[in-house]
This record gives sequence, C-alpha cells and structure tokens, in this order.
Amino acid sequence: MDDQQLRIVADAAPLVERVVREFSSVAPRHLDRIDMTVRGRLQLVEAVEEFDPDGGQSFAEFALPRVRGAIAGALLEDGAVPMDPFDAPAVGE
Repeated sequence: MDDQQLRIVADAAPLVERVVREFSSVAPRHLDRIDMTVRGRLQLVEAVEEFDPDGGQSFAEFALPRVRGAIAGALLEDGAVPMDPFDAPAVGE
C-alpha cells in the first residue's frame, strides 16, 4: 500500500465508525463493537486496493457498501441477525 492509499484509508476511518454506530442499534450487547470496527477497517484496506480513482465515484461511495457488508457478515456469523432479511429489523430503527 502506498502513501496515497494510506491517506485515503485514514481519511475514511470515520466512515467505519458511522457504520458501526448504525449497526450497534441492532447488534446484541455481547457482539463487540471493536470486532465490528476491525472488520470494517480491514474492508477499507481491501477496498482501497481495488479502488479506481478514475471510476467516477469517491472512495467513500465505493467503500461504504463493502464496509456495511463486512459488518453485516460479522452479525450473521455471530447469529445476531437472522438470515432472512424480512425478519431483520432495519438498520437505524
């Protein structure tokens, strides 16, 4: 990872914190916010390696669905949310 990619990831770190806060409202207390944060930040690192700055979208737009997916995956693995999306509460409710 080069210096520019490191800056992009550092600048996008608050995005992970925002998504963790959103998911914390539906996550059970035993699911550690740190685990969700780590998964989200790891996803930022993966996303920056795939990001094309000439692709017409900002890094945040590119990374947001990936970060949400990584954190949702942590919730699914933990059994915190059902596999059926119609049974799950909406994020933020």
